[in-house]
Amino acid sequence: MPDEFNYVRFLQATKREAESALEQRRREWTENWDLYHNRFDFSKKAEWQSKIPVSDFAQKVDTAAGILKQAQMGAPDFYVVEAEGEADKEKAPTIKRLEDVWLRLANFEVTFTDALKLGGIVDLVPLRVTWPEQVTEEVVFPQSSPLTMLMDMLPEAQFQEVVRSGLRIELADPFKISIDPSGRNRYLIEETETDLDQLREMAQRSPKSWDLGAVERLEASASKATEEWRERQQQGLAPAESPPWRKKITLSTFWGDIVDDDGTLKARDQTFTVADGKEVVGKPRAIPYWHKILDRIYPNKRGPIIWASLNRIPLSPVGKGMATDSKGYAYALCEFTNALIDQATFAAINAYELDVDLLVQPEQLENGIYPGKTFLKKGNVAGDRPLIKSVPLGQINPMALGVVNFLDNGLQNATGVTKYVQAAVPQKQTPTLGEYQGRQGQSLSSLNMIARNV
Repeated sequence: MPDEFNYVRFLQATKREAESALEQRRREWTENWDLYHNRFDFSKKAEWQSKIPVSDFAQKVDTAAGILKQAQMGAPDFYVVEAEGEADKEKAPTIKRLEDVWLRLANFEVTFTDALKLGGIVDLVPLRVTWPEQVTEEVVFPQSSPLTMLMDMLPEAQFQEVVRSGLRIELADPFKISIDPSGRNRYLIEETETDLDQLREMAQRSPKSWDLGAVERLEASASKATEEWRERQQQGLAPAESPPWRKKITLSTFWGDIVDDDGTLKARDQTFTVADGKEVVGKPRAIPYWHKILDRIYPNKRGPIIWASLNRIPLSPVGKGMATDSKGYAYALCEFTNALIDQATFAAINAYELDVDLLVQPEQLENGIYPGKTFLKKGNVAGDRPLIKSVPLGQINPMALGVVNFLDNGLQNATGVTKYVQAAVPQKQTPTLGEYQGRQGQSLSSLNMIARNV
């Protein structure tokens, strides 16, 4: 590939295409995160109004994640290794045992559970699957570790290599992943953050993959920015948001096909990394992972990143999560419940009408009216005219409770987590066993479909 090819401009143009396609969705994902953390905007409400964050959306997401995890990993052997030929049948059990060890070391069960929860909140769940080039730390395992079984299969040197170069399965940030919006899976761009000293260490350790000269230019630029920051801080113009040693670097890594401006394919299945949008610190090279051959088979994988959605959308590279269809019900349920609380407050606490002409000391009203309050009343002024008279402010509309039940049922149906699969307080009128099992089966049908898709 000629050196004059502008990788920075190529990445920026490609990234703009992907981000513009996901811009609206990412705004919705931010709202979904607020909903999961039970954060509502009550800034426009009056001080006296109820501001209780009423939503069990997070509980429904966690419940669905637990059901899906049980469906996927409930069995002791939740996956199998099949041999392609007769000669490989003897190797399959050994490979299965090795994969069990690597999945445990990679903490796959916890990562998979977090991925299921993330899928309930956002529409895109990316996992990063990598095999590090080298792990230098000595690892000591107890005798009860599953790794001990490898000692009987592998020589000591090969066993240590297996232990040191472990599989990594990590949850990537969906807000930092940009995929090809055309659905043809030509590229994927991941944005990560590191510190300058860590980037320098990576470049020194792997000079074939990283450009140390570009890192040094980046370091010179960062040093100049630090000096300017110190001058502004001395002048009281720069806040000390982070320690001086922490020089954050934003890395944008491209995985995919590189095409010139005239539409000519330069290279297929390539990767490179741009730091802070100006320096190509990761050298352009072929994707180093052997599983890149699967990029042509699966439309939801590029380089080390594989992504999925809990609910697939036909003809779309990105599906949808649980919040897409349910958050309208969740917001409406919160607003209406708080409005109902305000109405109940008015109905329970009456206003009072007081005849000031009957008071001996009108200044007694300065502290308001409360239980046990005593007033001095003038006698024989207006016969039996009362000094204080309660004024009802209204009553709860019985139809309001029906609206709350309607919104709650809509939220259950939209998430697929109904009261028949979620822990709930028993009601006075409960269905028969047959009715309960039938409704539970209907509730689980959508979750079963999601489990098969995953």
